[in-house]
Amino acid sequence: MSGLKFTLKDDDIKNVREICVSFNHDSEKLLSILSKVQKLFGFLPPEVQNLVAAELKIQISEVLDTINFYSFLTAKAKARHPISICTGNACLARGADNILEAFKNELNLDVDKLSEDGEFSLIYSRCIGACGLAPVVMIDEEMYGNLTDKDIPSILRKYNTTD
Repeated sequence: MSGLKFTLKDDDIKNVREICVSFNHDSEKLLSILSKVQKLFGFLPPEVQNLVAAELKIQISEVLDTINFYSFLTAKAKARHPISICTGNACLARGADNILEAFKNELNLDVDKLSEDGEFSLIYSRCIGACGLAPVVMIDEEMYGNLTDKDIPSILRKYNTTD
């Protein structure tokens, strides 16, 4: 993982408590509560898991079991801009490996890692379904096709938050 730090602020605590109140602190609504809380943070860090368990007066293991069972819940921080590199046959045949290397070099980032600032992650994706545009990459919900390694810097500039 990266060195990305998560700090639970007073407003965060208030928001999590309000979600628990909206479900009457009913532990049988744990899945719904965790789903709503995850929308606040993008993931369920340990500090949030402990707060939910305390609010519902349940064991932390019950929270962890629920997070681990349901694939749409995650305790792992996700990037603000996940970059999915298609590794379908057409994309691989047309240079997806070169595209991946270009992203890795530009971002100084390995696959399945989160950048230190939390902005980017690189993810292998099975077929994205745009074989005619191979090689294809998705960033957030935007698709980029017919790529070469020279396209990567200009694509990344669109997501630069320092400007």
